[in-house]
Amino acid sequence: MIHVEQHGPVLCIRLARSLMGRPLQWAAAYWVEGLLIDAGPSCAAPQLLRMLEHVYVDQIAVTHCHEERIGGLALLRERFPNAPIYAPRRALAAIEEPERLRLPVYRRVMWGRPRAAAGVRSYDEAGNVVCTFLHAARGRNARPQRGPRRPVRAGAALAVQRRRVRLAARSRPAARGGLVRRIEQPAHAGKSAPGAALPWEGAVRRSPLPAIQAKIARLSELAQNVARWKPRA
Repeated sequence: MIHVEQHGPVLCIRLARSLMGRPLQWAAAYWVEGLLIDAGPSCAAPQLLRMLEHVYVDQIAVTHCHEERIGGLALLRERFPNAPIYAPRRALAAIEEPERLRLPVYRRVMWGRPRAAAGVRSYDEAGNVVCTFLHAARGRNARPQRGPRRPVRAGAALAVQRRRVRLAARSRPAARGGLVRRIEQPAHAGKSAPGAALPWEGAVRRSPLPAIQAKIARLSELAQNVARWKPRA
């Protein structure tokens, strides 16, 4: 199952295995200016390839090595042999040997088993920054567009906020410019857990505030319950 949403120049590609016409669980990939972010699960890889026939792909960036992010890499490598694929350094082993993931049954049913993909590069080889070719061609002297531009970190959810796109709520501010068109791997990425990432359900959010406020309210409720609890004598 595939569902595509367009937000300006960004395509949000939601992918899932369907059961009786309903998705079991959505994953998401994103396309902007020829850069494909994540490859989706293997169960939806053929549908992703058919959708990508309508756009061009000259680079692929993987945020982390979960099966719903790397499942389509093998088919993408066959379909776009000249497009470089980048991934965090600690994800390379799982991409080349997916059996390392040791997937439980429910995840194999939900997403399928990834196939091994060769020739994937570490973000280190790109100086920990991957830009779309159009963004790089504009150069530093390009006239900035309205709104701030932020370099973004690999391994996070992509959100749309006020007509701009950013990966990771924790991205560092940078020079002013237009739409985010680059991914940056933080220097400490090698020390983090291989699958560490922010929420990944593929929902496009206008603002993170409602989700944050809901979590704060839930934590406050738990704290109150703990404060009222008294052990039995």
